[in-house]
This record gives sequence, structure tokens and C-alpha cells, in this order.
Amino acid sequence: MKLKKLVVAAACAAAAVIATVSLAACSGGSATLTGEYLSNNEYSYTNMLPMHKYYFVTFSGQTLETYSDGTYCLTVNEIMYSNVSFGPDVPTDQATANDRGQKVTKYYGTFTQEVDPDDDTLAFVTINTPTRVVFASSGYPTLDTANWTEEMTESAVNLAAQPQGGLGVAVNEEGVITADMVLAGKTEGFKAEGIEIMVTLNDGKFNQVSW
Repeated sequence: MKLKKLVVAAACAAAAVIATVSLAACSGGSATLTGEYLSNNEYSYTNMLPMHKYYFVTFSGQTLETYSDGTYCLTVNEIMYSNVSFGPDVPTDQATANDRGQKVTKYYGTFTQEVDPDDDTLAFVTINTPTRVVFASSGYPTLDTANWTEEMTESAVNLAAQPQGGLGVAVNEEGVITADMVLAGKTEGFKAEGIEIMVTLNDGKFNQVSW
């Protein structure tokens, strides 16, 4: 029961974040939403044994939005819990899961879409390399590579010093992190020809993507 409640809580939190961030259109409000698709949910589990009896679990989900002007927004949401302890060997009232916050990364760019000629319930959306990244991590100001400020530079440096912060970008020789560095770091490995995503139009689903 505790595990079920934890998973439900994570899913509800992810949905709340996605609903909030989806209010802002990728193209600045001039285009209309043509599609909104939800990925499968995934989780990863990490422990620090044998040095420490400490455990982490991260739940993740993605949302793909497409717009009439040919732009897309791919939102990646991650929710982390630490000191996780549950299962058949843990009494219900002794299960633990400490909220470690969440990370939301939004990727913006252009896309093309084709419907399967043999199955009109399937569409193939090819997202091109993102040209803008917005990154938010619990406890830190939001980073926006298209609207960078000095405050974001300071926040990015602080995030770089916190592995759990999720930024994944190291400071340069001057000890700073720029918008271009965040954009390059977050899109490193993205295929030059784009990434094809198969969506099922009847239920609005797709499999999570990564690069």
C-alpha cells in the first residue's frame, strides 16, 4: 500500500507540473496546440551500499506538445525520493520515502509529422535539435537559455556543484556557466537528423525518448 501511494503521489505531482508548464505556448502564444502526447512512466533505483545504507528512486515522465507553426515542446519531469524503504519485508507503518524535489526540463525546437499511410491511428513526429532549453530544479531559480540573466549564471554554478541538482554541466575555465553551455550540455548527443517519435493518435501515447 505504501508503494502504491508513493507511485500515485509521484504521478499526481508530475501531472500537476506538466499542467502548469504547458500553459505557456512554445511559440510565444501566436500558434495553436495541434497535439499533446504523454509518455509511459519510468523509474530508476540507486543505492549507496556497501558504504551507506541509503537509497534513491526517481520517477520520470514526458509530455510532447506540437504547435501549428511547426514548433514543439518536449517536457521531461523527474521526481526523486531518498531513504526509500518499502516492500514485503518492511512493515506498512515503517516504510520510508523522503521527498528530494523534482526537476523539469523543457526542450523547444521545430518538428515534422507524418501519418502512417497504412494506419491512420499512428503518426511519426520527428523533433529537430532543440534551440532553447528551460530547466527547473527544486530550490533553485529557473534557467532559460533564451532569456539568460546574471542570476541564472549564479544559479547554474550552484547547481553544477550539486550532483542531485541534475544540471549536468560543469563550469568553464572562468568558473561560470553560460546559456550556450547549458544548451549544448542538455542537447549533447542529439541526432543531427532529428529524433523520430511514434505517437498513437487514438490514446495520445508515446515511448519515452532520450539521447
